Amino acid sequence: MFNNNNTHSDHQLIQRQQTYMLDRKLVSVCSEDRDKCNWKNRAHFEITLPQQLLNVETIRLVECNFPSNNYTFKNSYYNTKFLFKISSWPTYITLTINEGFYSPRQLAFELRNKMNYYTAVETGVSGYNFFIVVYNEATQKLQFGNTQEPFELNFDAIISYDVSCAQPTTPVCQNGKWGLPYYLGFEKETYNSSVIVNTQATPLSDPSFNNLTYINITDTSNYYWLGPSGPYHFCNAPNKINVIGETNFYMELDKCNQADELKPYPLNTNGTFNNSYNGIVNSFFAKIPILGCPNTQYFDSRNGLIQNLTTFFPPLERLSKIKVKFRYHDGTLVDFSNDFSFTLAFDCYRDEMARTLSLRTPAQYRL
Repeated sequence: MFNNNNTHSDHQLIQRQQTYMLDRKLVSVCSEDRDKCNWKNRAHFEITLPQQLLNVETIRLVECNFPSNNYTFKNSYYNTKFLFKISSWPTYITLTINEGFYSPRQLAFELRNKMNYYTAVETGVSGYNFFIVVYNEATQKLQFGNTQEPFELNFDAIISYDVSCAQPTTPVCQNGKWGLPYYLGFEKETYNSSVIVNTQATPLSDPSFNNLTYINITDTSNYYWLGPSGPYHFCNAPNKINVIGETNFYMELDKCNQADELKPYPLNTNGTFNNSYNGIVNSFFAKIPILGCPNTQYFDSRNGLIQNLTTFFPPLERLSKIKVKFRYHDGTLVDFSNDFSFTLAFDCYRDEMARTLSLRTPAQYRL
């Protein structure tokens, strides 16, 4: 049987190559752009993009601008209270400092005023002013004292806070940043004051002599911070004071996180039972360092310390909204004092026909 179908041809079909052009779209986002009726907190909100993005292959944080005048001590951070008492009083007194950002000297002054005020209110002794709190600029530690009677600092007590349920639970078992005493330089235990009878009679070789001196750069005459004679009662912090607070925070981008993170404050990591070691996969999108000093703003970009890149394979078919969250390592939302802005770069695939271009570059452009 004769077959008229010719299956052979000298002219082969040229297969079309899949060629794409990389289209980069920059989107500037400001916390003022959010719907404040639905998203009251600057640290957590969702926005709709100006246009729908197709075939998104990568997302990157390329620039950001955040305020640095944020509070270190806030009620929502569980670091504004501690318990203390004078030994002659049967119950503990709860001290609460004002929310804010303090210098070490300002914090020492705040503690001194509040300890005297709360003691006067609790005991009914008008004008009580026997508590003294100073900041030793050489050791960078706080020194607590009382010129009349012994006292006790209960820094291992669990204190309740009136905080919104949106925040994590009170950090009772945290290894660090567990409360105000941690920032003051103390451990999680009860401290009883020591007594000294005569400050000037204490020999220089006595280890307690260093506990009774106070080096003040601007007031060298006030060397003995409790006075030249006693008896006096004192308790010095074993660790340096911490008024800086957090040094970085995390940016979450809903459904676009690709960076892993360890769970904070693990316990019994080598044990078979009650081992709380844990890691979180795809926990955050970017880690942002806090670079500025208080009462300023700080800027960062991909040319600085921001090193993040989220890649999708296959690419996201379409993207029309983004939801962001800014938090610390323990999950607490960042309480921004002012509005901020950041810029995201979206790299998208754009399908195109293959073209062969011949481009001539002038000699003066060849730098």
